[in-house]
Amino acid sequence: MRERIPGKINSQSIMKQVVDFKGLVFGKISPTDIDCFIDFGNKLFVIVEAKYNDAQVPFGQMLAIERLCDATHNPPNRYSVSFIVSHKDAGNIDIANATVRKYRINKKWHDPKSSISLYDAIKLLKEMYGIK
Repeated sequence: MRERIPGKINSQSIMKQVVDFKGLVFGKISPTDIDCFIDFGNKLFVIVEAKYNDAQVPFGQMLAIERLCDATHNPPNRYSVSFIVSHKDAGNIDIANATVRKYRINKKWHDPKSSISLYDAIKLLKEMYGIK
């Protein structure tokens, strides 16, 4: 059995499979996906949606991300932050180096004051909330 490396895609062929949601449509409600979720010991949740260049996040997907972030944000015991990031990768997406376009915390969306990678933004959050 191959060793699993955290954060590494272990099977490119499985990642290329399309998940078909058409059997889960309930009236006007249909599933959405989230590109990344990180749980730092139930103290900080990070939710990430990545888009190519400046592609917009569809309304329903944005609403789902907002609701999930807001529902799990419960200071001072738990913080939840959502990020919308952009990438220019044509092949595999290096999500750590994607650029943060906006982030949500305390039930509000914010624009970053300067260009920052997703990795650096998460690192700052961990420092801010004292998470190792």
